[in-house]
Amino acid sequence: MSFKRLHSRLKGSQNSFDQLANAFEAEGRAMQQTFEPDICEPDSDYEREIERIRNVDTKLGRTFERLNRHQRHAVFYETQNAILSAMVGSGKTTVLIAKLFYLHFIEHIPFEQMVVLTFTNKAAKEIKERITGFMGEADAAMNEQLRYLGTFHGVARQLLHEHPHLETLGFKPGFAIMDEQEKQEFLERLIVQEQLTIKYQNQLAKRWRKYNQSGEIRMGNMKTDDDFGSLVQRADVEKRAINTMDFDDLIRLCNKLLKDHVVLSPRWIIVDEFQDCNDDQLAMIESLRGETTKLFVVGDRNQSIYGWRGSKEHLFQEVQSRWAASWMELPQNYRSTESILAAAENLLNQQDGALIATRRAGKPIEMVRHFDDQQEAYYLREKLLALQRENESLDSVAVLFRTHQQIKIVETVFEQAGIPFQLVARKELHENPAQAFLLRILKACINPNDSDACLALICDSTFGALKRSKTLIQALHERSAGTTVPEALREYLMKRKAVSEEHLKLLIQIEKFEAEFVPNLNATADELIDYLSVRSILKPTSIHHNAYVAAIAEAWNQLSRYRNENGWGDSSSMFRVALDQVVLEGSFQINGRIKEQGSGVHLLTIHASKGLEFDRVYIAGANTGIIPLEQHNKASKNIKEEKRLLFVAITRGKNEVEIGWHAQPTLRNAEPKPSYFLNAIPASLLIQRESAVPSSADIVVQPQDEWTIGQLVQHKKYGEGRIVSVEEKELVCSFKSVGEKSFSKTFAKALLTTEE
Repeated sequence: MSFKRLHSRLKGSQNSFDQLANAFEAEGRAMQQTFEPDICEPDSDYEREIERIRNVDTKLGRTFERLNRHQRHAVFYETQNAILSAMVGSGKTTVLIAKLFYLHFIEHIPFEQMVVLTFTNKAAKEIKERITGFMGEADAAMNEQLRYLGTFHGVARQLLHEHPHLETLGFKPGFAIMDEQEKQEFLERLIVQEQLTIKYQNQLAKRWRKYNQSGEIRMGNMKTDDDFGSLVQRADVEKRAINTMDFDDLIRLCNKLLKDHVVLSPRWIIVDEFQDCNDDQLAMIESLRGETTKLFVVGDRNQSIYGWRGSKEHLFQEVQSRWAASWMELPQNYRSTESILAAAENLLNQQDGALIATRRAGKPIEMVRHFDDQQEAYYLREKLLALQRENESLDSVAVLFRTHQQIKIVETVFEQAGIPFQLVARKELHENPAQAFLLRILKACINPNDSDACLALICDSTFGALKRSKTLIQALHERSAGTTVPEALREYLMKRKAVSEEHLKLLIQIEKFEAEFVPNLNATADELIDYLSVRSILKPTSIHHNAYVAAIAEAWNQLSRYRNENGWGDSSSMFRVALDQVVLEGSFQINGRIKEQGSGVHLLTIHASKGLEFDRVYIAGANTGIIPLEQHNKASKNIKEEKRLLFVAITRGKNEVEIGWHAQPTLRNAEPKPSYFLNAIPASLLIQRESAVPSSADIVVQPQDEWTIGQLVQHKKYGEGRIVSVEEKELVCSFKSVGEKSFSKTFAKALLTTEE
């Protein structure tokens, strides 16, 4: 190591242990962890306890028989507060569910006296499905019992809705939730409405987060304040006036309400993926704790990869002392082969045996040198085509990437070759114009005075009747007392030369929807479309009309299924819960699972792969500068998190793991060498080789003169578009549905159909 470079990394710092450790990590070395908890080891196999359970219920007894010694200890051991350090692939979800079964069926603790907190909707669904699968078909009564099982945001929403003192915060039961795009539009409306001077308007969300974290209202090189402080104050007032919260409000206000008015002290709080907690989520746990509440938190320090969301590297150490918690471990890995696990263990410089493999050695990890990202994409194509010829299922294969940008070229090559794949990523609801339009309509229906929802549907870029303007915003703001927003919009529309009769009808139906339509739990999508009078708004002469109608039908069917399967209470409450779930998940796909069978190979980022497992894993583009990202390689606090991210990627693999890197990387800041993190893996656990160079016939180049600005094109996903820019290697097209998208000329011919 260069001590001169090490000194430069530490220069000007306070030289804390963490800074010193990070500096060593950035030089490719690691300092050993010093935290060694006092482990509460199992001293029994709990056979007597299991026999007692068998006598109560044979089926339940079999559930606990399958647990190993450490897993049984985590379920049965009596303690006030427990931290379960669950190594990767050790069956933590199985243990968490067994704990719930034991508490409910054996200790007779009602589910409504347990708060179960997860970080993803997928995890919450899986736990609920396992419970209802054991108990039988879910009904309204069971859904109500399980109402405190969900994500932190989902449970916070539930606690706020039912809290008897909610109105002390200025909100009423039945409040709506705005997503990030709606929040941007909400703030932009306030800026116009209040005539505020705000800099960096395209970064309002970033400024808002910074303000919540530190109270700062300046950004960038600002020398003087703008009106951002006034915007924050006005937004707080306006959100209460329209009875709408944003995501950040849910947990923050829930904590405030629970602190001021304690009405719920659950007997148990159970937390999944505890390592991902930030300060607000920890405060929520503390706010829920009563004197007799017991805590059971499960997590893996090695999978702490969300520092950018506020999670802490040393969280386990901090809370163990604070809670005087018993520390238990699940050391056995049931997922990966011994070779994969040994490589992962060395990557984090852990002591031998920290991860205990239960499977045979298997194949070593392969590290493959590719010329560039294009060669790797063709190499992966050939690998997957070979698997198809051998009738291997591609559902069990994943290609992992550090950044979303890396996925595009592999997606293009697979699409050309007809290889089925699924992009496992959060699909932004607003990328689907028909469903985004429907969401705004439904939000206006449950709250007709939601100015932003009403504005959004009337000014929708695809289905609207007006352009969003200062005049329109001021007209709504200055409407006479007693006039609703839909009424004011109708008055405004009727003053226009070309009155949209369809939109006038829609605005009338909005105010009657909750009373007339919502009680019909079996209403079809066609009945919805006809009731709202939107069929003629959905561009009946457009080639996309059928797709728009189908998208709305899919969205309505998802909503109806969710409220019928997961709701309780009256029809209006069930409808609002379902609509809130759409906003919380950012999609109308609120009933499905992430891993879909029959959809092909998974293309996803490493962050998105957490919690998943695959028979074969290919980690693409693992160069220094990508893993770790160049900006995290300067003694930053994120450097160790980047190494844990690679650990997560490797441990997704059950049988085979292959890591690719590029001799001539094309991504910015990528260096022409593999991630230096891989130096920690012994050569005996790796096979290093080069991939074959594809022939020039494999590459289809689109002649430059075939693309012209203004040319109409068709994309099977984005629909009709027009070329707006032609560069040396890239085309930029503007699509009606999603805006501008760029395409490499190398692959554009396979993706775009030109129209004469």
